[in-house]
Amino acid sequence: NHNNHNNHNNHNNHNNNQYVVLTADQVVTWNHKILEKPGSVDEAKTFVKGYARMPPATVGSCVLTHIPSKTQVTGWDTASIHFLPTIADLDHDGFDIIDLLLQLNQPVLDCAGGLMVEHPLVQKHIHRIDGTQDSVMGL
Repeated sequence: NHNNHNNHNNHNNHNNNQYVVLTADQVVTWNHKILEKPGSVDEAKTFVKGYARMPPATVGSCVLTHIPSKTQVTGWDTASIHFLPTIADLDHDGFDIIDLLLQLNQPVLDCAGGLMVEHPLVQKHIHRIDGTQDSVMGL
């Protein structure tokens, strides 16, 4: 019995000693700066005004690490979002896109760069995306 118990444990330990760990992150860049999640509504509005003048880009990366060998495989993808100048306009009631998104309880301050390209209010201001929408949205 003792030997069977040890064999059983050794078999389980062998299987449990190998893992693949995925680490990933995405940033938004604009005008040679990395834009984090906006710290305030005013900062989100400043981001959007910049997008009307120059396209932001996303850079997403991931690393797969095999444990215990520590062999790594890395990859990255980027996309540029070309907004129409209307992204910074006010509506007929004087609200900008950030105001409108906040009225809809959208997580503007929880999103790097302040906008989610998948939202219909944002999509109507996109001229084109160089890359894929999946690349912009990230993992």
